[in-house]
Amino acid sequence: HTLHGQMTSNSDIISNEDPDQDQHPNKDPLSQLNLPSPLILGSNSFTRKLILQEMNIPFLLKVKPIDEYEIGIRDDESHAHNLVVTLAKAKADALVQGILDSNSNNHHKDENANDNDDKDNDQDDKF
Repeated sequence: HTLHGQMTSNSDIISNEDPDQDQHPNKDPLSQLNLPSPLILGSNSFTRKLILQEMNIPFLLKVKPIDEYEIGIRDDESHAHNLVVTLAKAKADALVQGILDSNSNNHHKDENANDNDDKDNDQDDKF
């Protein structure tokens, strides 16, 4: 995928460097609000990516697809709100599980690579 000439994949950090920096004095609104940065975007939506770029919000694209048609009740409009909430929770759960699995796999790779290291350094691992 490309976005304003930048290649994106499921785990790219999108840089919002703007050549007109003088017009955008607030480089990273998340940091200014003492929020963690970059934001994790769990969507492949072009519009969501565009909005974040326009707002100079750095984000990490992590998409974990789910089978939306296997989740929730779709028999009439009375369940629409519940369906949206159920899908959002399922997507968030899949994303969190994917991140946890990735961190776990990276941790195990690090342990295997450092088998000969001093065991006292294990408490310094960060996830």
